[in-house]
Amino acid sequence: MVVYYSLGNRKYWFTTIERLIQIAEVLSKKSYLLHNTEAVKTTYNDWFILDEKYISKVSEIIEECASEIKDEELLCDLMALKEVFDGGSVVFG
Repeated sequence: MVVYYSLGNRKYWFTTIERLIQIAEVLSKKSYLLHNTEAVKTTYNDWFILDEKYISKVSEIIEECASEIKDEELLCDLMALKEVFDGGSVVFG
């Protein structure tokens, strides 16, 4: 299991590794937008604290890719993840 938790709006999203790989495949079409962007700012008690610049760019990529996704369940997962990212500081573990 993987959990993303927003310290800003206190929302969370969790999924299996397999589902996360499916999402990564969809978002990889726009991976060039993440060039020279560090994903992890630091760690704290086995949690990774994500960089704010990375969070905002991934949120934008989710918005751009949402119109192309036909799988409704995948789209719901992406929108839930975007809500977490829109909340500000995010930890991942």
